[in-house]
Amino acid sequence: ERGILIIIDEIQSGFGRTGQRFAFPRLGIEPDLLLLAKSIAGGMPLGAVVGRKELMAALPKGGLGGTYSGNPIACAAALASLAQMTDENVATWGERQEQAIVSRYERWKASGLSPYIGRLTGVGAMRGIEFANADGSPAPAQLAEVMEAARAKGLLLMPSGKARHIIRLLAPLTIEAEVLEEGLDILEQCLAELN
Repeated sequence: ERGILIIIDEIQSGFGRTGQRFAFPRLGIEPDLLLLAKSIAGGMPLGAVVGRKELMAALPKGGLGGTYSGNPIACAAALASLAQMTDENVATWGERQEQAIVSRYERWKASGLSPYIGRLTGVGAMRGIEFANADGSPAPAQLAEVMEAARAKGLLLMPSGKARHIIRLLAPLTIEAEVLEEGLDILEQCLAELN
């Protein structure tokens, strides 16, 4: 309507993280430019910009570059990674993780494992567990306590949210089911021990 380009960053949410190849179709929009990285090369340093032909063709020669431009090893890794990222594989990986996380979260909530377990955020395998006090306010101190206990048990967790009160659950989509369950087991132990 206003002639403004829509640029969508799918660096983290792309390649099946939300249960679909990309997250933007869930929003019912189509970007003019799409930013990609991380999963595109299976952990090797590589990024990409994908866009409508008329936009990409309008760039002056050398007008698009980046820190990792032209890295042949990363490009080879990307080709190998993309060959594995079929719609079927992406859906299977994302579904498996989503089911494991959601079912475990629901069990924790139903059993009253911890009074600090708040909402489950996100979609697909891109999830977060909010830590909240009884009045609904963020509980970052309790999240920090869980993170410290988890680290001591061999599980690295990352906080998120403005108040740093959400645990981000972003395991690699190709994680073995038993390794994901082991991580969720450790998190469960830490939640049960939370004061």
